[in-house]
Amino acid sequence: MKVILLKEVKGIGRPGEVKEVSDGHARNYLLPRGLAVPESAKAARSIQKNSEDEAKKQQRMNRQAKRDANKIHRQEFVFEEPVSPSGRLYSAVTAERIAAKITKQTGVQVVAVDLPNPIKRPGSYQVKVDVTKQKSTEVQVGVRAIE
Repeated sequence: MKVILLKEVKGIGRPGEVKEVSDGHARNYLLPRGLAVPESAKAARSIQKNSEDEAKKQQRMNRQAKRDANKIHRQEFVFEEPVSPSGRLYSAVTAERIAAKITKQTGVQVVAVDLPNPIKRPGSYQVKVDVTKQKSTEVQVGVRAIE
């Protein structure tokens, strides 16, 4: 039986490929689990349309991610924190706090902030921020001491 794969199946193929498989394998495994559909002109058109729609959606998301990254690129986000007499912050500036500040000030949702250790001293820091899994940029994080 010829089937069109909807998802990657180990040992058979990738999504969108037309494969010849045994009738039993198709009826008992691939079709019930939604991994494939029987080959037909209608199914082929549907899958082609879905892949085109997915490609357009991905392009829109990439353009939005680029706009978001440009919006926050090299922008400075300032934290004013109390410090101890030794010069250390009482409350460290963490990746979560930086992401929240970026979202609050710019409206850009951040996937991850690359901060190996929380910031514990006043100063200016370059921090890598991931807008999506594929798109990242750098921002300036300033920590000012208040008495």
